[in-house]
Amino acid sequence: MKRIFSVLAIGLLAYGATAQNTVDEILQLVEQHNTALRAAADRTAAAKQEVMMETSLEGPEVGFNYLNGNHNAMGKRRDFSVNQSFDLATVFGYRHRLAKSQKEILDLQYQQLLLETRLEAIDLLVQLTYYNQALGIFNERLVQERQLAASYEKRLAAGDANKIEVNRARLSLANVESETSRFTAERDLLLIQLKTMCGGAEVDYQGTDYQVFDISNPMTLRSMQETQNAQQQLIARNELRSARAQSMPSLTAGYMAELTDDEKWRGVTFGLSIPLWSNVRNVKRARLQVQSAQSEAEDAIYQLQQIAEAQKLRTERYFAIAQDIQTKLANASSYTLLRKALAEGEISLVEYTIEVSDLFDMRIKALEAQRDYQQSRLYYSALGE
Repeated sequence: MKRIFSVLAIGLLAYGATAQNTVDEILQLVEQHNTALRAAADRTAAAKQEVMMETSLEGPEVGFNYLNGNHNAMGKRRDFSVNQSFDLATVFGYRHRLAKSQKEILDLQYQQLLLETRLEAIDLLVQLTYYNQALGIFNERLVQERQLAASYEKRLAAGDANKIEVNRARLSLANVESETSRFTAERDLLLIQLKTMCGGAEVDYQGTDYQVFDISNPMTLRSMQETQNAQQQLIARNELRSARAQSMPSLTAGYMAELTDDEKWRGVTFGLSIPLWSNVRNVKRARLQVQSAQSEAEDAIYQLQQIAEAQKLRTERYFAIAQDIQTKLANASSYTLLRKALAEGEISLVEYTIEVSDLFDMRIKALEAQRDYQQSRLYYSALGE
């Protein structure tokens, strides 16, 4: 899932290397320091300046001639002229309106990148929430496995247990320690990715509650796409108006002076350029662009609707899976009952470790199902359906 959500207010915050950050603080860091967003902002600013260059009239043309006659009686002649061309697309403001709509679409494209980047950061935080929850369970089981291993060490010394049982307890502990290390490494890698998204700023997230991600989003993928569609169609219409205006004659006005030793001529000049053939294809192209913009808008909304329907189904299925696993987990044996059964000799150590391992795996699967549901739900919410 790439990138989609609305803009948060930007504020400067100080973060220590070991400080625990809230979701809002991390998202603000992403907005402020993300290098991809900075580069996109610079590109947007440069592109907007380039667009505005198209609204300017051509520069005036200044001419000067210094001529000598072929004999002294003719003297010298000096000509001076200043001319300015006016194309009607610029004079009537068509180019300016086109440039304005193009600048707005550039802003919208940047906003969409910002939303997508924010969604990517939230997805990382959801994954971190899962690993934080899982490591809580791992740490809980580590305590139990260490207590069990220590207990069997003492029983071995007292002659109440055999070496096989001790090795079994040690092996179970080693397995949990290995899984704990693996999950810790995965969590650390996610934190590195999050730090990269924050432009290198130190971040740490210890959250275990998914409710903190229920943030209101005034703009969604659908609303953003609809706004961009409307803007693209406006650009196409303005380009058509500009192309039609370019089919009209362009004017040239200026001042001219012709100076000789005996006479001096000064006055204004006017010119008219008639584009009889040069702009026909531009108008045709602009008409096709209007039609294309409409077709692309319809296709974009249709594609979003299909994605939303698929995402809705995925979210419902993930929710059902999470609920089913949670129900089964509630009906499963607890650590306390299994430990009591082991102490009273109702089950062997092998049976105990197998049952505990199955119970532990079920708890992790429940967390995975909840994570998958939350990721799907948040993306569905971002679609605006």
